[in-house]
Amino acid sequence: MEYTHRGVDGLDVSYPVHIPEEYVELLLDAQKVAASKGKKQTHEIEINGVKLWVRPKGHSGGYAFSCTTGFFGENLYLKMPNGNDPWGLKVSVNALPLATKGLHYARTELEKKLLRLGMKVKPGEESISRIDVAVDLLVFDLNIRREHIVVPSRVNVTCYSDEVQLNGTPTKVTSVRVGTNPNRQVVIYDKQKEITETGKPYWWAIWNMRRQLVGLPPLDREKLGGARIWRTEIRFYKKYLKERMKIKTFNQLIERLPHLTRLVMRDFRLVVPSSDKNRARWPNNPYWDRASDELLEEVLQIEPFDLTEEIREMINDFFYYLI
Repeated sequence: MEYTHRGVDGLDVSYPVHIPEEYVELLLDAQKVAASKGKKQTHEIEINGVKLWVRPKGHSGGYAFSCTTGFFGENLYLKMPNGNDPWGLKVSVNALPLATKGLHYARTELEKKLLRLGMKVKPGEESISRIDVAVDLLVFDLNIRREHIVVPSRVNVTCYSDEVQLNGTPTKVTSVRVGTNPNRQVVIYDKQKEITETGKPYWWAIWNMRRQLVGLPPLDREKLGGARIWRTEIRFYKKYLKERMKIKTFNQLIERLPHLTRLVMRDFRLVVPSSDKNRARWPNNPYWDRASDELLEEVLQIEPFDLTEEIREMINDFFYYLI
């Protein structure tokens, strides 16, 4: 079992700011042009050096505009300026800047862009609605079954497979989801399979750079000897963060994330069967212990690196948003 990557994989955050009135007409025009190009098209504009690719429609929740700053940036969802609704901006940070540069870099770059767009955000006013952390491990023969998942009562567990027996039971589990939005969720899945199916070959470059930084040799995808790269991903959603754990700001998140991770890896477990009739006493699968150890490392303080140009060349044509 070998390390390939760990870090923050997703971030959603809202701010009590609005896009200035002077840019609304520009955004409306860009929206119309994007709509005229066809489904899933965008139109590029630039505001004070910030490139935005504007989509034809807005976003659920009352957001009039949906834009991206690129594959190495963020998705911005903007409401029409309205004095009665201060929360005019929602941001979803893309996975690539988080995977290669880390949370602190992604936050700093975001706030610089927002300032150039006329939206000055103040520390502590933000409201975090989701954060995902993940670890990728190279594993030999990880065989997951539903009965190997131990969770508290009333927690939903769903197993997925490419092949299903006649009675509906998965023959070989390739993904497990434990828990649901809007609370907390753990997803265990074959990341190698996922990047192949979704056209994300750049993850090999990220994995090999991460391994290089800790003194491990690069991976040759053709010579893994039956090993697969599995991901354990923890998703903390708005209700759990704000109502249960009283986390809203970046400072609160940074302080309490290790505690949140420890709780979820204790409450949701992948185990190895034993002779004990009580599954709750079955020992942890070694994969689960290793994943827990990695996730309890400082996932917010990863060493940054720049693979922008290399990854840019790998992006498949079917990604409709631009870099």
